[in-house]
Amino acid sequence: MCYFKFGTFTEKEEVGMEFWKLDADPEDARGMILTLDLGPQEKKNLLRRKVLEELDATMDQLVKLSPDYLIIRSGKPNTFCAGADVEEILEVLKNPADVDALLRKAHGILMKIRNATYPVVAAIDGECLGGGLELAMACHARVATNNRKTAFALPETSLGIIPGFGGTQTLPRLVGARKALEIINGQKKLNGAEAAKCGLADACVKPEELMSEARWKAYVTQKGWNERFDHKPKNLRLPESIPCVGKRLILRGALQEVLKKTKGAYPAPLKAIEAVRASSKSIEKGLALERKLFAECANSPEAKSLTSVFFLDKEARSKDWLPGVKAEVPKKIGMIGAGIMGSGIAYAAISSNIPVVLHDTFPDPVGKAVIFIETMLGKAVKIGIMTAEEAAAKRRLLKVSTGDDLSALADADFVIEAVPEDLQLKRKMFAELEKVISPKAVIATNTSSFLPSDLAAELQYKDRFCAMHFFNPVRTMKLIEIAATQGSSPETIAKTLALTKALGKVPVLLDQECPGLIVNRVLVTGMAWALDQLQTLKIDPWKIDEAMEKFGMAMGPFKTLDLVGFDIGYHVMKVMMGYYPQDYPQSVAGIPLNKDKNLLGKKTGKGFYIWKGEEAVKPNKAILEKFGWKTECSSNDDVNAARNLLLLSMTREAKKIVDTGVCKSPDMVDLSLIHGAMLFANRRGLLLNPPVTITA
Repeated sequence: MCYFKFGTFTEKEEVGMEFWKLDADPEDARGMILTLDLGPQEKKNLLRRKVLEELDATMDQLVKLSPDYLIIRSGKPNTFCAGADVEEILEVLKNPADVDALLRKAHGILMKIRNATYPVVAAIDGECLGGGLELAMACHARVATNNRKTAFALPETSLGIIPGFGGTQTLPRLVGARKALEIINGQKKLNGAEAAKCGLADACVKPEELMSEARWKAYVTQKGWNERFDHKPKNLRLPESIPCVGKRLILRGALQEVLKKTKGAYPAPLKAIEAVRASSKSIEKGLALERKLFAECANSPEAKSLTSVFFLDKEARSKDWLPGVKAEVPKKIGMIGAGIMGSGIAYAAISSNIPVVLHDTFPDPVGKAVIFIETMLGKAVKIGIMTAEEAAAKRRLLKVSTGDDLSALADADFVIEAVPEDLQLKRKMFAELEKVISPKAVIATNTSSFLPSDLAAELQYKDRFCAMHFFNPVRTMKLIEIAATQGSSPETIAKTLALTKALGKVPVLLDQECPGLIVNRVLVTGMAWALDQLQTLKIDPWKIDEAMEKFGMAMGPFKTLDLVGFDIGYHVMKVMMGYYPQDYPQSVAGIPLNKDKNLLGKKTGKGFYIWKGEEAVKPNKAILEKFGWKTECSSNDDVNAARNLLLLSMTREAKKIVDTGVCKSPDMVDLSLIHGAMLFANRRGLLLNPPVTITA
């Protein structure tokens, strides 16, 4: 129970609240502080149904109390509010009437805050996400801290829905349509300083200054009201609508960008644009449209698929993959190979405060890796992820070594190999490594194609070896595939799992090893059949890419080949063909890559596409002439037939992985393909709802 005695209000009021606590401000008895805390059993504050009901009742109570101001804050460290409870939202989504009732309740609370006759200020120190941000945006002002945990984001479109607690209407009123869509559709996360710069927050201060700044913001807001009006206004000082000048062009550009990126496979970003367009209308009309569009998204198969992926991700992160076997996080990592993967893994490790020795035979890649790592640390400081002092401390965790001598790795208790996909090169390197490291140190290969046991064949201590497969770019790709060999000890796998979780990645542990593990075994098969369709049936490769992307593949097979490098991708393909000859078309066995070394994809600026920086800007027709290929069959029927063949080949391979016991969980196979190859998240992968019928 909470009791108040406020100003001249002498009647004792009693309000029962479990999650909110309302107190007079100890620094100023004319103001009040409303604190959200879901209790010690919860790490984060979530806007559950009961939390919203209590907030609704509290706003009604405050009408009687009539404070001079209200500050809303969190009682938990490093979190203001992490948004709605996804599990609760999933239950609501089962009944359209419940969806409408929930949104109307949320919008009603928003309007009560918005129409309060006293300033309401959100004091934000930590995560302010989803519905939590929408609550903060309903307030008259927001004060953020420069705490590196402070983050503003609206992640709803990643679940196949749109912000439904008013965010599509309040956000563009605060930051403009362009920035609003960057945050909603671009999944852009802002720190406190960035939020203040764009107008999402009114100030960014040190954590210890948060409450005093919130009081000051309430005071100046009230003063501004009093100077403008003879009485407290009944409406929020946001305009009822925002101007249309230039907005039409912004929205048209946003629409083109979404269609270019998703090919229409994900409807939520398109609905978000439509909702933001309505922010030029009255807030009531805009909220009504938001409810309608949210309901349309919620009933879509894409939303059901993406929310399922959310829970699969959560399951993989929290799962006890090896019951009864525990291990500590490695104390020092040796990283052999300073290329793109090696430098990315090294950066991930030092970012997690794990010391690294980065080794390569040649000085040049080591120098480039150091530049990359220092650049990434500088960017992290610039955007507030870490302080300059923290970045310097992390940089000191990195040591480098070059040449044939591996003695610099002698005290590493976990060594990761990421050298080129050459069986003899890897075996030779492992033999030299065993001469200098402890017998108890783990050796993990980042191989993308070989059977791990083939790599470990000549090791003295086979129990220390396993596969630990990262994905490029390491800093953004969530997945790490882990596979034991027949000789791997449980302790080796446990230590690999511990490192994976320390790096903040999603582990998927295979039940038994296979060449290519899960992702490359499926993805490379699809790329091989795509090349076959170009070579034998002369299907336009760019139309194949477009068809696969429209189906939900984030990047078509030819664009993927360009990204990884045609030479590297084709080499992996040939290794995989050696293991699975029955699953690959023989037409791709002899592609003469030596015809032109300047057509290898993104790294040479040209491949199947012309590349500008990170973007494939247009098809490169010249590659057809160089390799003697022609495109004669490009009708819709031809392209759709080619697409279905690719889908069939990948689905069949994924099913084999389950049926042969490589990974017995179809869910984890799908999660691996979604996270590791960005395959068909809109359809929940390949196995839950197979896109094509597989016949014997």
